[in-house]
Amino acid sequence: MTYVAEPYLYVADQVLTALTGGIARETHRFYRGANGFAFEIPAAKVLPDSVRVIGQANLGFFAFQIGRDFAIGGDGLLRFLTLPADPTMPAKGATWPDEATEFYVTYYHADSFQAPLTDRNVGSLTRTLGEAFARELAVLRTELEFVYKSGFVDTAEGTALDMVVALLGVSRKTRDYASGTVRFFRNTPAPADVFIPAGTKVSTALPAGAASAAASTPSSPPSSPPGSPPASPPTAPSGQPARKPVAFVTTDDRTLRRGQLAVEAPVRAEVKGAPGVVDAGTISVINQTVLGINGVMNDAATVFAGAGESDAELRRRATSVAERAGRATPRALLNALTELSAIKPNDVKVTEDLIGMPGVVNVSVAVDPTPQLASDVHDAILQARAAGIRVVTNLDAFLPPVTAATGSTGTLRDEAPGGPAGPPVPAPAAGGFKLPLAAKVVVFPEDPRITGVPLATLQRAVIDTLTGDIGASSVGGVVVYNRLAGDLMAIAGVFDVVIDIWPTTAPDGPTKSNIYVPADRRATLDPADIKVTFAGTPVYFDFALAVTLNKTGVVLDEVRTEIKGRLGDYLARLPLVNTVDTTTLMAKLGGSELFSVGASDLRWTAEYQKAGLLIRDQGGASASTTIPEGDQPILRTVTVTEKTS
Repeated sequence: MTYVAEPYLYVADQVLTALTGGIARETHRFYRGANGFAFEIPAAKVLPDSVRVIGQANLGFFAFQIGRDFAIGGDGLLRFLTLPADPTMPAKGATWPDEATEFYVTYYHADSFQAPLTDRNVGSLTRTLGEAFARELAVLRTELEFVYKSGFVDTAEGTALDMVVALLGVSRKTRDYASGTVRFFRNTPAPADVFIPAGTKVSTALPAGAASAAASTPSSPPSSPPGSPPASPPTAPSGQPARKPVAFVTTDDRTLRRGQLAVEAPVRAEVKGAPGVVDAGTISVINQTVLGINGVMNDAATVFAGAGESDAELRRRATSVAERAGRATPRALLNALTELSAIKPNDVKVTEDLIGMPGVVNVSVAVDPTPQLASDVHDAILQARAAGIRVVTNLDAFLPPVTAATGSTGTLRDEAPGGPAGPPVPAPAAGGFKLPLAAKVVVFPEDPRITGVPLATLQRAVIDTLTGDIGASSVGGVVVYNRLAGDLMAIAGVFDVVIDIWPTTAPDGPTKSNIYVPADRRATLDPADIKVTFAGTPVYFDFALAVTLNKTGVVLDEVRTEIKGRLGDYLARLPLVNTVDTTTLMAKLGGSELFSVGASDLRWTAEYQKAGLLIRDQGGASASTTIPEGDQPILRTVTVTEKTS
């Protein structure tokens, strides 16, 4: 059921029509599959030119027009206009009522002129009284619309919204929640706009002293002797109790524009009172991955100076709570797990086999496994899973041991057949539940002479883009090679790029193809495992060879074609890094059925064409030319002559 208030003009028309002998607000319900509506009186008495239709279209009030939106057929039925080829779709330019909503028909008929009141002209007593009544009725309907909208999260306002969200256990955050501003930043200018949605979660980092203390605390400490005081909580190096990370959420959308390095966003604490007041520089953790953002920082302390939560912010938070309140869905499990600060949405994969293993849900969490994290994941799943559903995770093997209960001396119940046990929990590999990658990138900059700070900035941008793309990949997903190449090509200053990327566990596998990540792992890429090389100036090689023909009838053109192919392949994959030498050249040119060549009969030159530098080598067994790293050897000419005896 939906409700929209009718404007005063149409309310007055209905009142006056009813007073002067017409039919007002004849009610029909629209269904596109039953597009034919009869009048309450015989159709022959209806005056077609007086028919007015109002209703709801696109969730709002709409006045339909005869001839454009509807027509009265020869059979006396009112029909909304349809396409000739598809009677379930509105005609071009026509508007239909929303499906299953009521629309109202007002009209005069042949007997209307027998009514006691017939004068509806301006200034008449009938019109004056009718408009006065219609005014009050229109105001009442407007108030009813306000009441109707006050019952929904998306439309309620002020106190009404407070009462609606209270059903979800949500209350408006007042000035008791500290607020401030954080700065989302990149190490290099953004290659494109980066959107940061409202509700993005950030937090302070766990103090180093508290982290180390927690790590050194046994998972199962010995119990204290009777009467001894309880153990003290972990303390920070200063001797004060270690503070837990404080979470904040952004309260408005922000966009880091192309070419910018940073953008500020307002935040509000998730906790009430003094814990939400933190010093400058302490908010440094992004709990939800934002692709294209390298970090976050608050340049000033958070304070209690902000205003309370607005309707839009409260509405957004209540909607999120409603989404997370559900049970019995994979989304509910994902929401419960991502509430943990150590887990991001792309660290989790939820799968279920409804045919082969009904009642069992498999959850893979691609983070470094610890007993504490396994316990937190286990508890979160117990709170979110549906009754009767078993959830198997890849962290179950890391749960702390449970002390077995003392067995009963008697049999309490009969044995029952066991249900599906689910797949065995996979044992973690040496690298945990991650798939580490390595990459080599050859960058062709728009400025081949780029050096110094611009070179370092471009290199940083390449590394940040690659690590950001891999960091945003999902558990058991696919690392798309062309997407990586496209993101690198979008970096300002990059003319072309060549990427080689592979799992470190398979260094001999393909390096220029998509990477399919195992179901329980997530791809990771450490910046230290990325080698970025900038393609420098092209070096043009000209070779001259005197060959001996091995067969009669062989022509030099055939020999030149074979030699050119071998030399081109040689320069593309130099056996010695950045070096062209006689030994490796002879190994590449040997073994031909058409020709043979000696070391003394091979000469070459290397030229930097733009710089006008020519490196000439007279050949011989010890000849060698070193190419600076990044410069590209290119085969230009090959001259072949037949060696005379």
